[in-house]
Amino acid sequence: RWGTERGLFVLQPFAIGSESVSAVSVAPGATPLFDTVLPDAYGGGGRIFDWKLVRGYLGRFVLAGGLNPDNVGSAVRETGAWGVDASSGLESSRGIKDHAKIRAFIEGAKQHEA
Repeated sequence: RWGTERGLFVLQPFAIGSESVSAVSVAPGATPLFDTVLPDAYGGGGRIFDWKLVRGYLGRFVLAGGLNPDNVGSAVRETGAWGVDASSGLESSRGIKDHAKIRAFIEGAKQHEA
């Protein structure tokens, strides 16, 4: 509660495969982060999941999984995501962030704010 009163929030990750997110159980005060299921890994795989699975979610959420400057606008527009998260989609090579891709990603997300 202390954090939410100050505008802070906690992300609770959920790995999404082929199931709708309607049955997820989010902790009080948490914001769900919906990411792609990756066997033997967590995040950073650069693969998207079917965005239709999150369309009916009521409440704010953060979308992750394969997002990059080319698809972030569509992702926000199609899902109504409150926030977006990206990693490998913003790299020029493994582990090296590309500043131009980061700027393009932010602009793409802003143009399609829900």
